[in-house]
Amino acid sequence: MKIGLLGGSFNPVHNGHLALAQAALQKLQLEQIWFVPSQNNPLKTNEDKLSYPFRCELLQAALQNYPNFKISYADNTGNKPSYTDQLIKKLQQKYPQHQFYFIIGCDILPKLPQWHNWPWLQQNVNFAVANRPGYRQKTELKGNFTFFKMPPTAVSASQIRQKLKKGENLAGLVPKAVAEKLSEKL
Repeated sequence: MKIGLLGGSFNPVHNGHLALAQAALQKLQLEQIWFVPSQNNPLKTNEDKLSYPFRCELLQAALQNYPNFKISYADNTGNKPSYTDQLIKKLQQKYPQHQFYFIIGCDILPKLPQWHNWPWLQQNVNFAVANRPGYRQKTELKGNFTFFKMPPTAVSASQIRQKLKKGENLAGLVPKAVAEKLSEKL
């Protein structure tokens, strides 16, 4: 089975994540998208981070109407850093019958050499790269890259967190079920 892996903090999950997953599913003819919430991303220090269980709860609410989307808890590392190479190795070992594509936006391309064990990732991971406004679609990096286009989405998790702090409406930024859970909890 061809499976797209969409990793991230999902702090919180928003409509941009869902649009990215939907575009990857269709453009790359994937059979499923697994959302992989990162427990402890070593490249992000965020004091506003929602708890891992609550971020997972929000993902469950967001994905309820998408039969090809599911959550993988494979990156639940506790207090240890979450590393993509370790995640991929774990999934490849557990599911050798699947072919995985790690979905990223092209804004991440310049940061890839900073990722843990980048030489291994270059040789062993299929990266599915979505266009992002204002970023170059191509890369000089060596590796397995498949580029795909998607409509631009003007939403970010930091924008949503700012709106939450101000008590502003999240309509159009997150699925309705996510907005309800956020308003109940916060």
